[in-house]
Order: sequence, then C-alpha cells, then structure tokens
Amino acid sequence: MTTMRKHHRIIITICGCLIAISASIWLTSHLYPSEMRLTGDTASETTTIQDRNCSPAQINRLTDQARQAKRVACENASHDRNNYIQSRRSADASEAQAAYALQQTKIAAIGAGAGLLTMCAAIAAAGFAWGSIHETRRIGEAQTRAYLSLKSLSVRKMKEGLEFQPVVHNSGQSPALSAQIQLKIIRPSGEWITLMPEHEHNITAQTTEDMAYCYLVDSEAKMWAGIVVEASIAYADVFGKIDMLTTKFAGNPDKWLDDTTVELVAGMHIASYLRSTTDL
Repeated sequence: MTTMRKHHRIIITICGCLIAISASIWLTSHLYPSEMRLTGDTASETTTIQDRNCSPAQINRLTDQARQAKRVACENASHDRNNYIQSRRSADASEAQAAYALQQTKIAAIGAGAGLLTMCAAIAAAGFAWGSIHETRRIGEAQTRAYLSLKSLSVRKMKEGLEFQPVVHNSGQSPALSAQIQLKIIRPSGEWITLMPEHEHNITAQTTEDMAYCYLVDSEAKMWAGIVVEASIAYADVFGKIDMLTTKFAGNPDKWLDDTTVELVAGMHIASYLRSTTDL
C-alpha cells in the first residue's frame, strides 16, 4: 500500500509538471507582446511629399521670385525625403530585430519547457527505479528473514516452585540472532511477576530448539488454582531488525503431579479455560 501511494504521488507530480509546461508554452505563444510597429503611420507623410510638384516644367511657369522660392522648397522637400527614407530604413531594421528577438524568446521558452519535461521524466524514472529497488529488497528480506514462533511452553512442578521450559521454532530462511525470552506470570492477587534469564540464543533456520529454562521460586505457586503466563521473545534478524512476539498460556498447577511436565494451553480465551477447569 505504501509503495502504491508513492507511485501515485510520482504520477501526480508528472501530471503537474506537464500542465505547468503546457501553460508556460501557451502563455509564451499567445500572451507575449506582438511585434511593435516602430515607424508610426507614414502613409500620410509619404503622400504629402509625393504631392509636392517640383518638376522643372512646373517651376519654369512661375515668376522669377516664385521660381526661386519653389526651388528652395523642392530642395528642402528632397532633403526631407532622404531623411524620411533613412528613418524608415532604421525603423524597419528595428522591427526586424524585435521580431527576431521575439521568435528567439519563443524558441528559448519551448526549449526550457522541453528541458523541464525531460528533467521531470528523469526524476519520475529515478523514483520508479528506487521504488522497484526498495520493493525488491523488501520482498527479498521478507523471504529470507527469520520468523520465530513459540511452539510450546511446558511447566514442571518442583519443591521450590515451578520450572518453565519454552520451545521455539524458526520457520525462516536465516538464523534468529540473540533471541531472549521473558515470562510474565500473574499471581492470584493480581500481581505480575517477570522472569527473564540472561542467556541468549541463536536459532538456526528451519529448526526447533529449547530456550533457557525459567524458574519461579515460590512454594505456593504449585498450589495455585490457575496460572496465566505471557511469554515474549525478542530477537534480531540478519538484516539488523528487531522483532518480538508475545503468546499467552494458561494452566492449573493445583491439578498437576509433582515432577511431572505439563504443557500449558495457548490461546486467547484463557479466562474461559480457567473458569472451565477451576472449581469456583
């Protein structure tokens, strides 16, 4: 489930990147300022200049004083026409440069979007690869790690009290390291007693082994009408992970014979078992 959630997050991230790239390309193509006309409206200026009649035949028809004035006006008009042409050429060149810069900007934006898309795809691919590696490692560990179970918990009545004999089974494909057992026994008064031997065990794969015996030194314990034992085993696997299992057992010490080993009953309905086997 965790891996699926990670994959969903990666897919959502990729979709978000695609949407962002598409939006940036659309904005660049449609909302970027269009080419500016820098020369203004020159049609009226061109028409005005062209309307000036400066032909020699027209000038010769005028009087001397008017002819001289007309020549000066025509010379000024010619000068203005030349200035206008140069200005128009400069404006056209500026327009061409602006249009070229706009196209280059669009190309750069599209290239940046494609690069971002490539980066997102690379990140997504790396995420999927990491997820696959992690899942493969998790499955490999699950298949090869140690799995302990408490096969049985037996009790022997002694003069000094009770002797508990735990037996564990490793159903995994690798050994369980530093396995240690702890017993919690409840007295009839409701008080819990904790027993934990210092000895640790390395349980080989696919084997059943006895663990360290636990001793309850209490001469009255063997006469209890009922006993509840909570057995816990902590161990490490070859991958360095710590695991623990807990199982509850029950029995009736007052009905056992001395120096006889009795296997406690494991199960969740311990109270029902005790009520059914104890005279109330």
